[in-house]
Amino acid sequence: MEKEHPPFHFNRESSFVGQALIAAMLVVSGTNANAQTTTAFASANIVVKGLVSLSALRNLELGTVVQGITQIQVNPITGGGSAAYFTFASSPHTPIIVTFSSTRLTFDGNSIEFSGELAGSPSPVQAQSIIIKNGTGLVTNAKGQYHFWVGGSAKLSPDQPLGFYTGNFTMTIAY
Repeated sequence: MEKEHPPFHFNRESSFVGQALIAAMLVVSGTNANAQTTTAFASANIVVKGLVSLSALRNLELGTVVQGITQIQVNPITGGGSAAYFTFASSPHTPIIVTFSSTRLTFDGNSIEFSGELAGSPSPVQAQSIIIKNGTGLVTNAKGQYHFWVGGSAKLSPDQPLGFYTGNFTMTIAY
């Protein structure tokens, strides 16, 4: 009869082979842990814009009228030096939206209704400008500029009190 070995008994050769297999499994499993990496990428974006400015370079001059004149008008395109002049500066090709409102010119408790009219162009040449409606979207030129001229009309009463009437025309640019 053959002698039975206990179920977990290894001889020298089988013990050496078993140890080698365990060592190989440790090396392989250590290698697999390092090989199981993944990489994810996210993009990073930044927009750099230039400083923004809106500069009034010339005031609107409606002129001097004699009592009895009931209306005076300055065309923002052909009004030359009488039209107010503004420049807007930002980044090149920036979309903008222009809004403005009418105002009243006042003196000593009296007033004159003024309705502004706006013209604009990416060029600084007034004659190249076009009439701009309130709320119009525009785009600055390659230098980031847009030029505006303000004209409009004032309605006076036939017996308008004498005086120096002033008011502010407000233009807002959203960008």
